[in-house]
Amino acid sequence: MSTTCRALVAALGLVLAAPHPASAEPSLGRLFFTQDRRQALEQQRRSRNAPHEDEQVGVALDGSVTRSSGKRTLWINGAPRHDAALPPGIAAAPGGIQVRDSGGKSHRLQPGDTLNPANGETQSALPPEALSIRRQRP
Repeated sequence: MSTTCRALVAALGLVLAAPHPASAEPSLGRLFFTQDRRQALEQQRRSRNAPHEDEQVGVALDGSVTRSSGKRTLWINGAPRHDAALPPGIAAAPGGIQVRDSGGKSHRLQPGDTLNPANGETQSALPPEALSIRRQRP
């Protein structure tokens, strides 16, 4: 091996063995905000999504999926729930759910329906007049 080759190999070894400048820096973690600011933003996000104590929360059946095994997943107020893990006052029913309000009255919801607990009214995402079926004669 020539002297020039040995010098290049030695220089390469020194470069690779030297500590990398980025490894000396502390981990960046989350960017853009200080720890206090991130905690304040997180608390603000939680309080915005959480209902107030005097506010009654409606029940919305956003969707339903039944697997070939017969197990079903329901999306209630945007959160997936299995038939066995439904919130209190809510029971699985064919094609939807049964919701018992604070007065003990039962309401049936189908996917797309929302129950207003203040007045007991059920609203559908699709108004009845929005869908029309025209059957053709054979």
